[in-house]
Amino acid sequence: MMNKALICGNGFSMNFDTDFGNIMDRLYESHLNLKRYGEFNIISNIPAFKAKGIENYNAVLNYLKPYSKEKLYKLFEEALNFGKIILSNNEFLEELKLKGNVKELTINVSEISILKSLIEDWEKYGLRKINIEYITILVYFYYQLDDEKLKELDLYYNGFVKLLRIGDINKYCIGDNSDRILGDSLYNGFTTYYRLLFSISIFNNGKAISLDNLNKISEINLNKVTKWLEGFECIFTLNYDNIIESIIPSKNIIHLHGKFELSDSKQICNYQSLRMKYKDTYVSFSDILIGDYI
Repeated sequence: MMNKALICGNGFSMNFDTDFGNIMDRLYESHLNLKRYGEFNIISNIPAFKAKGIENYNAVLNYLKPYSKEKLYKLFEEALNFGKIILSNNEFLEELKLKGNVKELTINVSEISILKSLIEDWEKYGLRKINIEYITILVYFYYQLDDEKLKELDLYYNGFVKLLRIGDINKYCIGDNSDRILGDSLYNGFTTYYRLLFSISIFNNGKAISLDNLNKISEINLNKVTKWLEGFECIFTLNYDNIIESIIPSKNIIHLHGKFELSDSKQICNYQSLRMKYKDTYVSFSDILIGDYI
């Protein structure tokens, strides 16, 4: 049984609680928690860089604060409609390839293939069943378009496009021109807002860090699961929750995409601190990696 490794995805966590499989259903609840308890900071000695991140995030947050549940979900529908129009414009996509703005991996994954998967799932299953980790790819494609092209595609007044303009209020350039699209995508205020929203939704009011409130825990034979997990020398997880640690606390679990951390102090990753007030402390989302093209 030695020298065996295990890698876990979201399916593992869904065995313990159904809420890990319906994250989109909790977006508005997460939006309310973000408004009240969310916190974002840039830790840098460069004032202009710090201002870019904070001003862009605050602009988006203030714009979205009064949103109703219906308006928030409509915003995501408009975002996906934006992606659909981009995906249907073959001439534009070919231009991006010629400019070198589409990176094709050897496993046949690119910005375009991710966009295609996102839009196909939306059209086939609806908003609630999309891979929400792919949403930020839309920000990347936004920065490939100038105002003239947006108007040509009848997207200039799209609600999602309007929000991305609001989230780009600070134009400070990060890096040189070759990195500008990536830097602008990462520090658009919507990207930061969405990282917090996504993390808060998966955190699920603390279910991600405690076995106590999981709604399927009574159906599981924990002794059997523990014995099975102990048979692996290394355990990797793509999840951010602490379910495996709670079952076998003696084993080191490697979180490939980051993890939820309870801490009074700010956790910093890439000069950023993203966290939420939780009970008498904070839960950090700073190293949470959204599984998109980045």
